[in-house]
Amino acid sequence: MIATRTATQLELVREAKIFDILEGSLDPRLEASGVLVKDGLFYVIFDNMPHIACIGPELSRAASDNHMIMQDRGHRSGFEDIAYDSQSDRFFVLIESLPRGHGRFMAAVQEYDADFSVMPAAPGSTSRLTGPTRAWKA
Repeated sequence: MIATRTATQLELVREAKIFDILEGSLDPRLEASGVLVKDGLFYVIFDNMPHIACIGPELSRAASDNHMIMQDRGHRSGFEDIAYDSQSDRFFVLIESLPRGHGRFMAAVQEYDADFSVMPAAPGSTSRLTGPTRAWKA
């Protein structure tokens, strides 16, 4: 017996510009590069800034869940994607590329706790990231 799958088609229900729904955004040119949905909220990371947007499902400026999670530690740009691990209650952000030496570059991961505080580097870490972060080879 051969199993067949049918593709589910996504339907756009609502859309909005992030800058328009985040009051007081720091930069009008928000380069969104990764989105995570957790507990009904959208967490958005940006290529050009370290802060993480939290956006309610209404996609409305009036939504009480909308805010920017400010980051003052860790890497500052180059973020490409965001993930969440429910077992450790940690968020992970992929950094596209960091200098590794001799003209080489390597991806890295920055880890956050449940409140989006950057996790300190592990003892003996060879992290090349500036600030207290963890990095792994991709």
